[in-house]
Amino acid sequence: MTEWQERYSAEFDRDDVGASGSLPPLSLGVAGPWRLTPIDGAAPPIPPQAALSYLLSARYRVVPFLARGAELDSLTSWRDGGPSEAARLVHAPGGHGKTRLADRFAALSRKAGWTTTAAAPYRPGTPGRRHAGGQDMVVIDYAERWPMQDLVDLMTALHDRSKRLRVLLLSRYSGTWWQILRAELTSLGVVADPTPLPPIALTPELRRETFVAARDAFAERLELPPDMATSVATPPYLGDGYFSRALTLHMAALVAVHAATTGQLPPADQSALSRYLLDRERLHWHRLHAKGHAAPGVDGAVTVAAGTMARLVYVATTTGPLDHDDARKAVTAALEDPSAADRMLRDHRVCYPPAEQRLALEPLYPDLLGEDFVALMTLGHQVAAFEADPWATDAPMRLVGASNAAPPWTPRLIATLAEAARRWPHLATEVLNPLLRLRPELAALAGGPALAGLLSLPGLEPPALEAVRENLAQRGLPEFHPARAIVTERLTDYYLGGPTIFGVTAIRRGQSGVRHAIAGNLRRALVELTEAVDEARELARILPNHHGDEALAGHLLNLAGVVTQIDRLDEAETLAREALALARQVAERDPHTRRALARALTNTAIILRRRGQLDNGLRHAEEAEDILRDLASTDPQIEEDYAQCLMTIAASHQALGNLKVAGESVNNALQTFTRLDGAYPGRYRDRRARALLLTAELHFLSNQPGEAARALFAAVPLLRPLAAAMPATYERMLALTLRNLGTMLMVTDRPTEAIEFALEAIDMGRKFRTVEPHEGSAELAQALITGSGVMASVERDRDSLAFIEEAVRILEDLSTSDPRHDRSLEIARGNLKLARKRLSGGLE
Repeated sequence: MTEWQERYSAEFDRDDVGASGSLPPLSLGVAGPWRLTPIDGAAPPIPPQAALSYLLSARYRVVPFLARGAELDSLTSWRDGGPSEAARLVHAPGGHGKTRLADRFAALSRKAGWTTTAAAPYRPGTPGRRHAGGQDMVVIDYAERWPMQDLVDLMTALHDRSKRLRVLLLSRYSGTWWQILRAELTSLGVVADPTPLPPIALTPELRRETFVAARDAFAERLELPPDMATSVATPPYLGDGYFSRALTLHMAALVAVHAATTGQLPPADQSALSRYLLDRERLHWHRLHAKGHAAPGVDGAVTVAAGTMARLVYVATTTGPLDHDDARKAVTAALEDPSAADRMLRDHRVCYPPAEQRLALEPLYPDLLGEDFVALMTLGHQVAAFEADPWATDAPMRLVGASNAAPPWTPRLIATLAEAARRWPHLATEVLNPLLRLRPELAALAGGPALAGLLSLPGLEPPALEAVRENLAQRGLPEFHPARAIVTERLTDYYLGGPTIFGVTAIRRGQSGVRHAIAGNLRRALVELTEAVDEARELARILPNHHGDEALAGHLLNLAGVVTQIDRLDEAETLAREALALARQVAERDPHTRRALARALTNTAIILRRRGQLDNGLRHAEEAEDILRDLASTDPQIEEDYAQCLMTIAASHQALGNLKVAGESVNNALQTFTRLDGAYPGRYRDRRARALLLTAELHFLSNQPGEAARALFAAVPLLRPLAAAMPATYERMLALTLRNLGTMLMVTDRPTEAIEFALEAIDMGRKFRTVEPHEGSAELAQALITGSGVMASVERDRDSLAFIEEAVRILEDLSTSDPRHDRSLEIARGNLKLARKRLSGGLE
């Protein structure tokens, strides 16, 4: 069936400095995961006392929709063709016009007979009753801000409820979060694809056309006479690439028109656009407050001064719209005046009427303007004309509170701060550094692209990065491994770039090597871990003690794991034996280190088995089992070590032909990993998948293909999100699993089910071939051989012949320089003869 592939990332967990203990699953105090609301197509009227910024909102469609013909044609083809259920991600930076495009597409879809709804997170409710047999279009804006599980749950709820379902997701980013979601959707049978949205105006001519259209629309709204409107000139600064986006062109047009209505000169450069608009917001608050001061109780007046309203707008922009109870909690937390919270919410509603009446705290839109406002409210910027408020420096800390259960607005708060910090670095130094030092778990709550963007901010300092790194390590979720690699690499570069305490460099290099190894960056891991071993060896020589020996043993084991993965087994055995000898010496002096000795024994057993020393490897693994049994504990880390040891014992017994004993060991390991994964969702997904794969192989060797297929079926949905998050580590494992599953289904008379998995394995093989021509070609050839057999079993003889002919061509090319492929070529040529006979009618 396949050679079992050992897992070496388990050994790396040990030497993550600071990763002691484990944390409970992340929690958000969310009343309900989503709400679906109809998109009726009508632009709502702008509230009579709305601020100037409302004219920029896509919701009110002040500026007519222009261009985007190619994008609409592409979306229409996606909607009307293809499978019954599909999802598409449209991604681009803020201000490109994603929401306006989706709004226009929804309108066209309604005319074409589709039922269109919008989904929003953090709202009470569930998907409403759907039209049986209908065509449903669901739009999800700000998809990157959704908790991943909520997106998966929503797609699961929508799945298979319509005759045709289309889900259009809008996001500033694609990246890892989308790869994980796409894998989850694929397991549901939903075809998902991403498409970037290009800027609307890449040339000066297009920028001028877009500016003029927006200018005329704003002039009509602000009642500027036509002759004055046409005299509003195109600003000279539109040549800057910043104005290739729809929003920035609309901002420039609105500022130019508004300045004309008041007889002022418009800003002379683009940097003043946001400041001009924010000054108009402040003036709006002041006038409404003056109205209330002159005539208390009059409709449309506010009681709070402009300074307090600025703080309320800050809260609304960082939390987003909330139901009234949550809004009251947010205002009370930030402004620390519970008795005035309801009054302040009423006043804010006057200035910023919400899109939904049941909600409060309508943010300052568009996002770009709101992010600029948050930054300018915070001390540390250099814009002299905009006075900051010292309150804003600590406002995020007040908003998240001191409780371990973060409030439901936390992901948006962190995402807003991180996005604004890209343009305003003082937010990182003044706000995010102290916030993350004290509450590092907030970074994990941001999730997805916000987390990656956050950790890449230049202004984040080592203490904050250290706190986040330790928290992510304690979480242990595979989805966080790429983020952990980012933060570890940043810390390594920092510590190695200046003076350090003697011996710290070995720790830093070791941490960096571990993170790169887990993420599949083996070359970088090899360099870092080799240097870590050299430095740890020198430290142990100069300062001989069991702490230095223990650290050296850990670095040696991690390096042994990496060189094993690149098939340098002689070197791996040498490293592992040296590490084991050190671990024994340390354990004799300090019994508390016996767990480290057990790990050294388990890892050495893996390498010895790979070297063909089966009995010797089994003896090492059984010695580790004895130690871990003595350390029996409810500590999940010790339980994990014990289950991993059982996996090694099972693999050793399998290699020795003791299939029954191997099955008992792997079954016990699988039960432990499944229980741990239930207690810490996602953290043990990798272990469960590998235990299932070994279970499948044992069933295959025991001539139980049906049981093997059942185990492989269970492994596939576990591997998909892992492969999406860390393709270098898990994609090939997923492809191999799909190939084996196709084979097992074929031999158990379920060939129709096998087709999907066999074809997906072929597609993955083609992808591998483009990245690594030699190894990828070999994997593609094996997938084609499997696919050919599956197609033959459903009497698709032409497809079967085409696949096996391609496999033979690939293997003939490979075998000319690599005799390892001769056996596969012999098998493929035999299958080719059979395929030709079937097609000619000469074979029943």
